Amino acid sequence: MTDAHIVLTHGHLDTLETLSQALHHQGLTVATHSSWTALQAWLTVRPASVLAIDLDLPDGQGLEMVRELRARYPQLGIIALSEDGSLNARIDGLSSGADAYLVQPVDARELHLTVRTLLRRLPLAVGECPPGWALNPRTLTLTAPNGAHIALTHNETRVLNAAARAEGALVSRRCLIEALGANYWDYDERRLEALISRLRRKLPGLSVRGIKGQGYVFDPVRLDGQQPVSRVAEHVN
Repeated sequence: MTDAHIVLTHGHLDTLETLSQALHHQGLTVATHSSWTALQAWLTVRPASVLAIDLDLPDGQGLEMVRELRARYPQLGIIALSEDGSLNARIDGLSSGADAYLVQPVDARELHLTVRTLLRRLPLAVGECPPGWALNPRTLTLTAPNGAHIALTHNETRVLNAAARAEGALVSRRCLIEALGANYWDYDERRLEALISRLRRKLPGLSVRGIKGQGYVFDPVRLDGQQPVSRVAEHVN
């Protein structure tokens, strides 16, 4: 469990430090954020196992944050932290997608036990979907290692489909151009470079390394719901 990624987001810095230190002393790796904006940016590029989130973040919208997190990261363990301890508030929190609802001020021991309980359950859920990037060409969707679902254009999907079939090997420029349905000899390669540039900006966590005069090497991408496929045939550029 020491390799699990725990994220703690709280609007009060003193509370954030106290709780994060308590979890760290229990052998957990903890990342901390004090705003909804910072948390969102972090989750787009980093994995997380369990998230404890203050529902009263100054730039957040209470349970709407929980609903959005559950929709985007279905495998994430979510602990809602709130000063409202009423029965209705707890029911609303759990109904919105939180796995647990703790009333503030939170006792560090209770938070630690809740995190551990969720971590014991997570391997069963995570095991259903191997880690890494997963492409579903039918739905034009890429799933990031942290479970986020990213919508793709048709051309982005075609490029990543070619990358998936290469299984981490070099994909030639000609192979990518033909994957786009274009004629290699008539195609303006600057269009391919622009498409790759957009992909890099859209997927900052996915490495796309250009090999001058040859093509690109992508981080391994799995074809979702399909058996491993053979590598694409390489063409001389």
